[in-house]
Amino acid sequence: MQKRFVITYFLIFSILLVAMTLSRHSTDTIRGKAAEVFAPFWTTLLSTKHFFIHPMQPSPFTELSVEEEKQNLQSENQLLLNELIYLQQILKQQVQFSEQIDLISTALPEKRKQLNESSAKSAERLLKQITLSLKGIPARVIFRTLDTWNSSLWINVGESTNQLHQVSIVAKNSPVVVGRAIVGLIDYVGEHQSHVRLLSDPNLTPSVRAARGGEQELLTYQSIEEVLDQINQNKFDSLSSMEQNQMTMLLQKARSDLKPLNESNYLAKGELTGSPSLSRGRHTFTLNGTGFNYDFEDEEGEAHDLRNGSILQGGSNTSVPILEVNDILVTTGMDGIFPPGFQVAKVDKIELLKEGDYYYNIQAKPIVSPLQNLNLVFVLPPLKE
Repeated sequence: MQKRFVITYFLIFSILLVAMTLSRHSTDTIRGKAAEVFAPFWTTLLSTKHFFIHPMQPSPFTELSVEEEKQNLQSENQLLLNELIYLQQILKQQVQFSEQIDLISTALPEKRKQLNESSAKSAERLLKQITLSLKGIPARVIFRTLDTWNSSLWINVGESTNQLHQVSIVAKNSPVVVGRAIVGLIDYVGEHQSHVRLLSDPNLTPSVRAARGGEQELLTYQSIEEVLDQINQNKFDSLSSMEQNQMTMLLQKARSDLKPLNESNYLAKGELTGSPSLSRGRHTFTLNGTGFNYDFEDEEGEAHDLRNGSILQGGSNTSVPILEVNDILVTTGMDGIFPPGFQVAKVDKIELLKEGDYYYNIQAKPIVSPLQNLNLVFVLPPLKE
């Protein structure tokens, strides 16, 4: 008898020891499987208990009351409405990309002689970025935890999505975008969901450079398109039809005056990082930039002096500041993660240089803001693909 108790205690101790060594993923899987197996027995037990206690009343575990059916119908209607909004957002982005492609395809053949070599290069670069964006898979934000609300989220695509499309797009280090703007990066892929680190995560450091000229006008062009779209979809009670028409005409004129395919100057390069000290209630936040200089020539031009912007070699008197407020920060591709040329942020503040400094520190605002309210994003193939 005593030997039997010893064996029992040994088995219990062994089971507890094994349970303590299991990973969280394993325990969650076991818990889910157990709930799935025992759920029917649990429901049957509760229904039997209710029958003996209230024999004349329908079981709440097998039959729905009128109020519950009403609530279910309301929930289904809301889900259908959410799905419609979701599809409208996807369609809207596809239409915007189509309009930009039409703009490029019209400009390149007919105005190539008027466009200088750099402008044609900018147009072709933009076409490549839009083509890559069109390969993106739409994903819905499904979950955010309170402790990481501002720095990460979960989306409803995973390995099953790759199997459905028969191509590996959702993977670790897949960029996550809204339009042509980077918002984050996938760092974990599950079967039906993936985890995204946002730009506000201090561990995410995209390599960027300042762009000035056509890139700025392109961003303004896109913003005007969005406003015009809002005016067409929504009739504002505070404005008369005449005022809305006048506003539309002014915006269309402003859009026609912009030259988004103009040459862009690509200047100072550096890195951006997020800020860990963010509260859930804040709607805007600042990215911190460091290491911004143009000390070495590259495919975009010659090296520039840090302080006065003059070209360091060649004897040219040309002087262009390597950083200015409102410069657009675009990805360089040098980090090996984000494809080059995608918008990230706009320069908001440039820190003063101190004695002996060899780079600028800056503050910037994300192009897509606020990141806290994201509900639809697009996942691009990882850069290695």
